[in-house]
Amino acid sequence: MDAGFLPRLLSVINSIDLWVFIAFAIAGYAVLFVPGFGGIELTDLKKEIGTWCWLVAVVFSMFSIVRATDLISKAAHARSERRRRRARSIYVNLYAPLYAELMKIHVVTSTAVLAGRFIDRWENAVDRLRAIKTRGLSMKRRRIILKAALKALFDTRKTEERGEVEYGGVFPIDGIDRLVRENPLSCDDTLLMLVRRAISTRIENGAALHDVTPDDVRLFRHIFQQRDRLKRAYDR
Repeated sequence: MDAGFLPRLLSVINSIDLWVFIAFAIAGYAVLFVPGFGGIELTDLKKEIGTWCWLVAVVFSMFSIVRATDLISKAAHARSERRRRRARSIYVNLYAPLYAELMKIHVVTSTAVLAGRFIDRWENAVDRLRAIKTRGLSMKRRRIILKAALKALFDTRKTEERGEVEYGGVFPIDGIDRLVRENPLSCDDTLLMLVRRAISTRIENGAALHDVTPDDVRLFRHIFQQRDRLKRAYDR
């Protein structure tokens, strides 16, 4: 057999629609198994061409399986390639620049023990509310203080991780927010939520530029994890 016969055969099979093979296979099985009807007896016909019908049915069934397998494989490969292109686009346009922003600074974190008892949370909430008596506060600022006090009262977490920028500048929340706004289609829901929380927490708590709040830490870790995951897809 010619060495190029099989590739040429597969090429011909791939150029024909799947329904054609299925139709021929069904036709072969129909002649073999359909009983007589309308007074027409098919026994003699089956004896005469039965062998050829079996050949047609089996061969075209095999062609149908080969063609269906090829279509499924191509569809799976196309989906995989789309996911890889999507991952590469998100990595290049969003997470690589976010990672670059964070690599400019050096963050030192520590784990703090929070108020596990209700009385401790109550004292924290009252302490935050004292700031509301300050003269000249706008209604917006008063609402922020009240929200922070309520959050302190119902915060039942045992520990939290926070930190500060040791050197390299300040925590780049403005740069992160800018990149997210410039690439809305590349953002996952978790990233959007973490950025929103980080900005709100810094405003409500009056965090200094070098402070790294617990929400900043969660945003920091999410960016690093997503960047590593997408880079693996990008490097394939």
